[in-house]
Amino acid sequence: MKIDAIIPSEKIKSLGVSSISNEPENNLYKMISSEIQHVSQQYRVAEEQALTLTSGDLDNIHQVMSAINKAKLSFELVTQVRNKLLEGYQEIMKMQV
Repeated sequence: MKIDAIIPSEKIKSLGVSSISNEPENNLYKMISSEIQHVSQQYRVAEEQALTLTSGDLDNIHQVMSAINKAKLSFELVTQVRNKLLEGYQEIMKMQV
């Protein structure tokens, strides 16, 4: 089973210092929203496969379980990234200027 990276290495290499400094909030927003959409799509695929399995059109339960686990792990990863971002924001807000 292939495990996809959150951000492909080609995308990281293509981001230069100038592109990051121009619109940092938009880059972060776009990256997070695309990952959330990706997780949502994985859940839809898993749901479709589960429905296909229950209707009897699909016999491979391993494929369905793999899709469900992949969607679950992706969701947990996005949740942990969100938690770390919130912790970082809270730490910045605690700083005295």
